[in-house]
Amino acid sequence: INDQANQSVRFASTRATVAFLLANEGENEITSRFQHLLTGVLSTVAESSTTQDDDTLLKCLVDLAENTPKYLRHQLENVFNLCLKILGDAEMGDQWRQLSLEVIVTLSETAPAMVRKLGAKFLNLLIPQILSLMVDLEEDEDWAKADDIEEDDNDSNAIAGESALDRLACGLGGKTMLPHIISNVPQLLANGDWRYRHAALMAISACGEGCHKQMEQMLNNIVEAILPFLQDPHPRVRYAACNALGQMSTDFGPVFQKKFHEKVVPGLLVVMDDHPHPRVQAHAGAALVNFSEDCPKSILTPYLDPIICKLEQVLSSKLKE
Repeated sequence: INDQANQSVRFASTRATVAFLLANEGENEITSRFQHLLTGVLSTVAESSTTQDDDTLLKCLVDLAENTPKYLRHQLENVFNLCLKILGDAEMGDQWRQLSLEVIVTLSETAPAMVRKLGAKFLNLLIPQILSLMVDLEEDEDWAKADDIEEDDNDSNAIAGESALDRLACGLGGKTMLPHIISNVPQLLANGDWRYRHAALMAISACGEGCHKQMEQMLNNIVEAILPFLQDPHPRVRYAACNALGQMSTDFGPVFQKKFHEKVVPGLLVVMDDHPHPRVQAHAGAALVNFSEDCPKSILTPYLDPIICKLEQVLSSKLKE
């Protein structure tokens, strides 16, 4: 692994070392004897990232994070520094940036206490990086009329960032994660570029499950912040606002429904009049379904007539189209 004259030997040695560690997962006495090789492993991963020819070494680091996280403990700072450097490099290929993020997210799931203790100081750098991935969206004129919602690129930076935020919140918990999200989201919501507003709303959607206890105490402020974006000038921001309300209906029901039905239901019904953007209409309808599932009958019943009338109007107009 220290053969400076032959890169291929160093890379092969790293793969062999990781394969051996994975084969002896749980055998701490054996894996601890290989602790001194971790410096070489991190060095070759960094080296491979400069040329971007071979991402198998970065995948090796993901495997170590998943199966033998304690092996990385003594150099956790170096692991975080390396991954954040790759993640923060906009010139780096998407696959590389997403794999480097996967290392950190996986560690947060397999060794959350270790990350909270040793890696917490990196979160104020990590969360803005994740949100910047979520901003990586392209304007698409056909988006709002697309029939197949599966056509969105599941390998995109935006989807990867959203998933990472969800997993980090569930892994590390709201006490650790929510302060970092709260410190970043308001400025994104105020941004004139629709992609930033979209990212902020999707971030709120993503962290509800993991930050449940902490967010429940501030639901009123969160809902008041989301509602104006149902009328945002950009259809994808309106879509994201529907998404946030639908997700919160699931994560915080039935308390959410009891507290906010007077604002949420009429707000979503208005979005269902957005005939030029059927995909937004459909998402407003989906959010209403989420809202209804955990909604007490006594609260939902008065809204049934306007909901069914609206659905009939939308269906009739779509059939005519």
